[in-house]
Amino acid sequence: LIPSIEKTFASTKEISNESQRYIRIGYSALYMDYCNMTISFNDEDKIDEALKLGTQLHFSFVTCNNASTEHLSIIHLCYDLSSILHTRAMKGSSPGAATAKTMTKVRFWTEQLKKAIMTRYGELGEDIENVRKLMKHSKMVLRNLKGWYLADDKFI
Repeated sequence: LIPSIEKTFASTKEISNESQRYIRIGYSALYMDYCNMTISFNDEDKIDEALKLGTQLHFSFVTCNNASTEHLSIIHLCYDLSSILHTRAMKGSSPGAATAKTMTKVRFWTEQLKKAIMTRYGELGEDIENVRKLMKHSKMVLRNLKGWYLADDKFI
């Protein structure tokens, strides 16, 4: 379903960018399932495609529902996907340029996560040490199957 939605967006100019963002938000659970599924593949192209979809979903959340729980989850997902690509680039035969490019993506997603947490938690997000703790906590809760039960503090 997700590839057909994106193919429709790419092939028609009748759906505005704003409408595309709202449609993506409406299907965000399916987008996240689709992107999560690609992690299990050993195909770098599929992971890169999922990262591009996740990026589109992230920008949709920035527009429509910034710093929501779902938004934090998609940012963590994109960070994980970019980290996988970076790790594979470092293990590749010529890691130079590829590693620099993938490291830029990892840094981008780290910065996006930091901004979303600072927006979501207000004054609590003003101290960089708190931001680091919140980044670790939200990743544990949102990116682990039983993350809620692993957390000492029961908040997201």
